[in-house]
Amino acid sequence: SAAGSSTTIAPNSFVSIYGSGFAAAAAGWAPTTTLPTTLGGVSVKIDGKDAFISYAGPGQINVLVPPDTTSGTVPVVVTTAAGTATSSVTMSQVAPAWFTYQVGTPTWIAALFANTAIYVAPAGSLSSQSRSAKAGDYLQLYANGLGATIPAAPPGVVLSTSYPLDDLSRVKVSIAGQPVAVLFAGLVFPGLY
Repeated sequence: SAAGSSTTIAPNSFVSIYGSGFAAAAAGWAPTTTLPTTLGGVSVKIDGKDAFISYAGPGQINVLVPPDTTSGTVPVVVTTAAGTATSSVTMSQVAPAWFTYQVGTPTWIAALFANTAIYVAPAGSLSSQSRSAKAGDYLQLYANGLGATIPAAPPGVVLSTSYPLDDLSRVKVSIAGQPVAVLFAGLVFPGLY
């Protein structure tokens, strides 16, 4: 998983594949309406289906898992100009993980104050505007692998609207051991809940 580094992945989530000799140079997805299935001469199949590539570099590939994959052990096939490498991964329909970033040595959950561009982090700790959260604040937390949405999000497409989870009651969040209300959970960008 690109969030949390779990080896169990889920449909519609971002994963990072590490190795060597994938691409001659780093290539990133140039924003269009769809994610490519080939980038920098690299393609990836997960469970026999084309994955959508957002980044391909010499030692790392970031891909969006196709939405219609099965559960259990599934093959991952990476094809480059140098040849093909095959491995396997555990696929689950849900494999939640937080996107995070580091400020100094602590790791922080990727979060913004709702409907702003202000990061939830100690004031002045980032190059972007940030402040610490307090009781009563509404936060946007960013996760990977939360599962199915209703309606199903279109595969590999830059979303123009959000797609809510099929069952919001599946998501439980606590802060400092105290449960907090989850008002919304869903896809807001390919692979980003």
